[in-house]
Amino acid sequence: MFLCQYSFAQIRPSFSGFANTNPGSESNTENAYIFDPAAVSGNGTNWPGVGNNKLYKNNFGGLSNSDFIDYALNLMKDTSSIHCMVVVYTNNSQQTINYIVAKGSVNTAYYKPGTSTGQQVYVLSEYLAAASSAIGIAYTTYSFVVN
Repeated sequence: MFLCQYSFAQIRPSFSGFANTNPGSESNTENAYIFDPAAVSGNGTNWPGVGNNKLYKNNFGGLSNSDFIDYALNLMKDTSSIHCMVVVYTNNSQQTINYIVAKGSVNTAYYKPGTSTGQQVYVLSEYLAAASSAIGIAYTTYSFVVN
């Protein structure tokens, strides 16, 4: 069993939900890029304030999948040691996120058609070329709310 020494408030003290405060403006969103199915071997790095490389969705109350992904993308965006993240679902239907893993490099990213947990690799534009080269499949653009 995983025991976290941090409370939810310590992990994300300024979180008040993701809402575009200016709906007519695109300045509150940024693009991430999804490689699906894909994974990253090794290169785990810690999420800030967590003490390990996994954010478990069940520790984040009633957040939707997209809000949980947006939260992790904001952490990744603000943490220079996190170059990409892997979203791991409970199965290939990709309906329920189990956890999101922080990775310190995209160099060991790879196409993973045999996944049983619907793994997806998310990167920001800074690491898109390296991820594309390593994984070798088309990506999908995902717009997330920047907080």
